Amino acid sequence: MKDFFSGLRRDLERMTAASYASELIDTLMPVEDENWQIYDLMQAFLKSLQTTEDVARLVQNFQIKILSLSGFKPHLEACVRCSGEVAPSPRFSLRLGGLLCATCKDLSQEATPISLGAVASILHIQKNNWDTALRLKMPPFIKKELKFVLNHFLVFHFERHLRSTRFLS
Repeated sequence: MKDFFSGLRRDLERMTAASYASELIDTLMPVEDENWQIYDLMQAFLKSLQTTEDVARLVQNFQIKILSLSGFKPHLEACVRCSGEVAPSPRFSLRLGGLLCATCKDLSQEATPISLGAVASILHIQKNNWDTALRLKMPPFIKKELKFVLNHFLVFHFERHLRSTRFLS
């Protein structure tokens, strides 16, 4: 090993985040598949985790990136049902895996509201490299909204909670 990530070993919150990321990869990715993008993402996550002030934001960035790389990326550019425009008040459908426009959201009672700021934050993180994505500043209400949407999206598609989720703040 080149790096033992000693900065993680002295902090329970950071170790929990690292454990969560490992469990997420284990759940999303087939064991026998080699994937250098996932490996590089995990390396970048662990290195950033040693020095970050905001562990929760780092975990959210990791969730968004891993969903994109694993093929579970939420559909956010247009309505997932009709391909129409989603502004000004989109709703996120866990079942359909993306945003619904005003017309389609009335047909789907299970969709949850999501702000355009949260959508823009997810798109920014998806489209940029790790370091650039980490520079995005998010107000607390966006972080809270992302936590809700991302965690529910993952639980819906895995049909279970990851064990390490309950220890994340």
